Amino acid sequence: MRLISGMLVSLGIGCAVGATTSPFVIPPAKAGSVKKWEATCVSAGAANLQPRVSGQENDPDGWNAMLAKMGSEGWEPFATNSDGVLVYSVCFKRPAS
Repeated sequence: MRLISGMLVSLGIGCAVGATTSPFVIPPAKAGSVKKWEATCVSAGAANLQPRVSGQENDPDGWNAMLAKMGSEGWEPFATNSDGVLVYSVCFKRPAS
């Protein structure tokens, strides 16, 4: 009986709160507020990099130098092509100018 009474009280409180609050509405996006991006992908082969990660990122032919270069130009990585061990390519994005 206590369980049922507790459930009914909770239901009543939930209904009362729901009836007194405004509905959650997401305002529509305006065309002027949509951010435009440019993107590029760098493959290990095209950049003369080895498609490796663990422990070898700082080698001259590792990914860290490329990541630092792209970052200094305003690019940020957003996707990788990897088999879970080796990174074959990295895609970057930055706000369009």
